[in-house]
Amino acid sequence: MLKDYKENKPTIEANRVILKPMVVEHAADLKQWLGLDEIYTYWGRKATSGEKNSETMFKKSLSS
Repeated sequence: MLKDYKENKPTIEANRVILKPMVVEHAADLKQWLGLDEIYTYWGRKATSGEKNSETMFKKSLSS
């Protein structure tokens, strides 16, 4: 079952939100906030230089 999820990630829609798998094309939209240290404050650290580059981050996660 987990293998199915990893290969065929679902899109979940509700009245006010749509959750869908991330793809490289989303990187341009996420650049606005992805590298902000304020986002990472909740994780108890600052964004790394790699995390501030959303395209690299997506390509890396999609290749694994």
